[in-house]
Amino acid sequence: MDGTRQAGGLRTVFKVVAVVFFILVLTALLLPIHFRPQPPLLMKCRVELSGLGEAITGYQATYGHFPSGNRAEVIKALLGNNPRKIQFICVNAGNLSPNGEYLDPWKTPYAFVFSATNGFILSSAGKDKIWGDQDDLIFNRVANRLVKS
Repeated sequence: MDGTRQAGGLRTVFKVVAVVFFILVLTALLLPIHFRPQPPLLMKCRVELSGLGEAITGYQATYGHFPSGNRAEVIKALLGNNPRKIQFICVNAGNLSPNGEYLDPWKTPYAFVFSATNGFILSSAGKDKIWGDQDDLIFNRVANRLVKS
């Protein structure tokens, strides 16, 4: 009887170990799908869009309106070329085009669209540098978050 009990106990232990091993393997296979690291340039772009959104929101809170002008003039205003000389954003000189536009990590200027209803949309053409396709990154002020990335 003792031999039968030991064999039954070993089978039970073996089954438990097999189930635990199966769960660990399945978890190891599924984790990368859900927690893929983002490419560094994509993360940089997301951070820059969020920072740009905060800078524009700060400008509007201070002056009661959005900065105006073309892309370079908006960036100049956010960098301190405004009535109170407030710097709303910090941008490395290497991230500016020769005419002063703020460049995304792939060296394409960020785009701004301001609406009359206190909203704005910021966007990057993404890695392929083509506007309006699937790799664009878009920050929507109304949602106050990236709505496409």
